[in-house]
Amino acid sequence: AAFSSYLVGRFCQKEPFRFLLGGLFPILLNAFIIPVVFLFLYGDTTATAIVYFSNVLSIFLSQAVWVYGLGSAVYYPLKRLKDTWL
Repeated sequence: AAFSSYLVGRFCQKEPFRFLLGGLFPILLNAFIIPVVFLFLYGDTTATAIVYFSNVLSIFLSQAVWVYGLGSAVYYPLKRLKDTWL
């Protein structure tokens, strides 16, 4: 996820697209990988697809709120400071 975000920042020149696409990879990867880890940690590999996709949806929404909500509150002021000083 970090490498994908780095590549987006490196090759995407438009600022809104850079912010949106850069945050998308961590959200998607966490949303689909963490429920698999939960299934193996709990030892219940016979769980239904409903359980898996409800976890995917829950993690996707919470990650989107944190990455874009907190990320924009941190990213844009730091970018403004960088543009001011450099």
